[in-house]
Amino acid sequence: MDNSTTGTSFPISGTNTATTYFANGVSKQTEKYVLSAPSASGVIAYTGSGKCVGGTGVHKKEKCTYTFTGTYNTKTTLDKAKITGTDTR
Repeated sequence: MDNSTTGTSFPISGTNTATTYFANGVSKQTEKYVLSAPSASGVIAYTGSGKCVGGTGVHKKEKCTYTFTGTYNTKTTLDKAKITGTDTR
């Protein structure tokens, strides 16, 4: 996973590249995201979007787009996320 952020104050935006390994091939994705400032209780809200950018096996011609929203609790490390999108091969 390769991650980069921009800015030194909230909200912080960034990009992420990921590689996911499956039994039937490898899927690659790129994402853009925005992190809000932590609340007094240590919860960070985030939003973002992503897309498939290639891979191997059945994922070689995969097309996907998705959006996500969620929260991350810095005290409990609990991450709650909602992801919606489309995926075709």
